[in-house]
Amino acid sequence: MILIYFIILQIILCIPLFYTIKKQVYSLTNSYIVLKSILTTLVFSIILTLIFSQVNKSIISPIWRSKSFSKYEWSQDPSSRYRMVNDLIKGKKLIHKSKAQIIEMLGSDFTSCLPNSICYWAQDPTVFLLLDDFKLIIQFDKNGKALKVEYFPI
Repeated sequence: MILIYFIILQIILCIPLFYTIKKQVYSLTNSYIVLKSILTTLVFSIILTLIFSQVNKSIISPIWRSKSFSKYEWSQDPSSRYRMVNDLIKGKKLIHKSKAQIIEMLGSDFTSCLPNSICYWAQDPTVFLLLDDFKLIIQFDKNGKALKVEYFPI
């Protein structure tokens, strides 16, 4: 849905840009006015697309798709875990909890991916990188309490 808005915004911005560039090119030279205007507009469109896609990926999409942690949904629907990860990390819901408390909260379907840590699978289904496996990583201190919670590909 956001992508449609970006495309509409891009069209709205590129139409006046085309005529502005055409006017500027015409004042400089009379040769290939339309071609130069189209090429400049296309380059600008590509730049806009890159900017809009990065804004969507880094700012809008995580906020739009985030939701509050639900113990039931975490255990019943592993494909939606990536949406709850933000709430677990930002809300610091796991920090200073024991390993047993975390297992009781998140379930026992974890792996040990690093020393003194457990990892829960939380793959975003919209990411199509076959080599990356996104996990929620919970690191423990020497007393067995959660010290750090991160989410990244392993």
